[in-house]
Amino acid sequence: MVFIYFRAKFIMLLERWLLLNRTQTLGLLSTWGYNAFGELGDGTTTARSSPVQVGTNFWAQISVGDNHTLAIRGDGLLFAWGENAVGELGDGSVIAKSSPVQ
Repeated sequence: MVFIYFRAKFIMLLERWLLLNRTQTLGLLSTWGYNAFGELGDGTTTARSSPVQVGTNFWAQISVGDNHTLAIRGDGLLFAWGENAVGELGDGSVIAKSSPVQ
């Protein structure tokens, strides 16, 4: 289970279901929970029991998969991180990434 806090929306990721509530316009991204594939985006594969911020960027939009995340930065560039066994991240490799890659 991975938890994501984005734009003051709390997202609980559990078996592909998302729960959203509260809205605001911050653009900061924080994650916590299971992290075996680097899906939290904090540069590690360490599970976290409290929120860690993903980068220092303003994130405009996010989308989450089973064990990976895609995010569009405020300047429109696309980043991805997490499991990449079948090329989910779109970077031309099948190597998991623990921090955002363009």
